[in-house]
Amino acid sequence: MTRLVITGSAAICGAGQTPAEIVDSLLTGKPAIAPIESWDTAGWPCTVASTVHHYNGGKLLGDRKLVKLVRRSDVFGIYAGDQAISQAGLSEYRQTLEERAALEFADSTGCYVGSGGGAFEVNYDYFPLMAETGADMQAFGQELSSMVNPMWLLRSLPNNVLCHISIRHQLKGVNGCITNHTTSGMLALIESAWALREGEAERVVAIAHDAPVEPQTLLYLHRVGLLASEHATPFDRRHAGCLLGEGAGSMVLETETSALERGLRSWVSIWAVVTALRVRVSLMCAKTVTVCVEA
Repeated sequence: MTRLVITGSAAICGAGQTPAEIVDSLLTGKPAIAPIESWDTAGWPCTVASTVHHYNGGKLLGDRKLVKLVRRSDVFGIYAGDQAISQAGLSEYRQTLEERAALEFADSTGCYVGSGGGAFEVNYDYFPLMAETGADMQAFGQELSSMVNPMWLLRSLPNNVLCHISIRHQLKGVNGCITNHTTSGMLALIESAWALREGEAERVVAIAHDAPVEPQTLLYLHRVGLLASEHATPFDRRHAGCLLGEGAGSMVLETETSALERGLRSWVSIWAVVTALRVRVSLMCAKTVTVCVEA
């Protein structure tokens, strides 16, 4: 069995912008849930969520111009991917290789990204035009290019994180963008591990990201009874639902052979990845696995 290791990791959420900050918040009891500030929640069924404090997209990306071309969720995903790759030293190692070896390294490095998919807010750019043209679809079409930013589509693509991370770091191996709501992140990790086990790659960057704290998402989750009003109490008889949260996480998974070839001697090992079941629904194949982590 191919032994898999984690050589890089990163995370950002309401509890912190690094894994160390998040763990410290947990140990000290620092709350990650706070009042929603992005809109007036007076009279709403839920007024709290877990959002990233002191959000600065340009600082997180290291590129203020890029902020205008991606969504908030993408910012988190790109940030987490960059940090995990930096910790793993992938780009630095590739730069030490000769041209042919560097190309082979890029071709054997993949990336799988999972996100919640589209958000209701991506369509808000159309509201002024819809209000002006009403039911006149001909007028709507004629004025579309003049009233809606032509970069709207690029900004709304669900695979932005996959594209930007792969281009930035020359990840030319297996890849995929998974948009399956809250399971997307775990599926990205599973696909990454599976690619390594099957010999499709020697190392893979797995990323999960989402930023669902918006009015329509909150309201719809409340209407179907999935949202708590104030407190999240999982695994408790008082459990009344979930609270919305935003952020991202990333791991660099590698075969042990690849890590050793790069001269690494310290990592976290995934020592058992066992396929339990394959379920095919329409065109989707999900692999259910048991993952055991050894420090």
